[in-house]
Amino acid sequence: MPVLEFKPRIEDNPVEETVKCPHCFGAIPVAARFCMHCGNKVKVEKKSKKQAPKSKHTKVPLKTDDEIKAFAQAIGAPTSQSKHKRNIALRNLALFMIGINTGLRNSDLLRLKVSNFFNKDMTAKQTLYVIEKKTGKGREIAILPQLESYVRNYVEFAGLEHNDFLAGSQRGRTSVVRDDDLHGENVLSGISWNQIIVATAESLGWQASQYGGHTLRKTFGYRTYKSASALSRESGSLALATVCKMFNHSSEAITLIYIGLDKEEVMEVCKLTTDQYDWAAMQAMAYELGDKNEEN
Repeated sequence: MPVLEFKPRIEDNPVEETVKCPHCFGAIPVAARFCMHCGNKVKVEKKSKKQAPKSKHTKVPLKTDDEIKAFAQAIGAPTSQSKHKRNIALRNLALFMIGINTGLRNSDLLRLKVSNFFNKDMTAKQTLYVIEKKTGKGREIAILPQLESYVRNYVEFAGLEHNDFLAGSQRGRTSVVRDDDLHGENVLSGISWNQIIVATAESLGWQASQYGGHTLRKTFGYRTYKSASALSRESGSLALATVCKMFNHSSEAITLIYIGLDKEEVMEVCKLTTDQYDWAAMQAMAYELGDKNEEN
């Protein structure tokens, strides 16, 4: 007489879900607060019910001086010599230069005012202080003389007042984003600013889908890391750590991929396996696609 075998149901012996530690990439339980391999604290990520688009292009940075110069000339070229068109061109150039020199998100870039750069007597401030809308964290950024010059040229030509927005627009915002506190204000929306960047790329004959608000942020990160690395490996490591923290990334590998470094260089710098690189690349893409600065 055969013996009856009772096989346990799957739910009786559940397989524990695991994730990879953002520091050492070791497998750890999804609910873990500290990595059992490296001991670092693991940030708990809230799961979103929204799914990332199946097909969406990530943006590329401007990597060379020639690319930056070409883009600056194109975005700062007025479509006519009327005062209105020249004003728009100077505004766009100023915003572009601020973006690539600070790495601010659209949501912070487009909220800047004259008062962020100048005192009431129009003397230049030494630093720009911003409380990031997305993170609530404060950032203090040195204002380089060249950047101050671009902003001053625009402010004086446009006749802006001390409390005026730099990203002024003739039309009020009609954003449907719930937390857009500038709804109705005569300020460029993130979507409008992205359209300006895309149109500029198209005018240069570049692939439009590769450019947007993240282009400016990535350009800042790429140039900061590369210029420091050219000095020494130690300087590059310090710059990478700074940009990683500034961008609120959970690992330096994610930062390097996000700012546009080639796969081989990322794997070499961070000593990654192919699987580890693929995981970090997915995180970098999720960071970009999940960032709502495109909308506000």
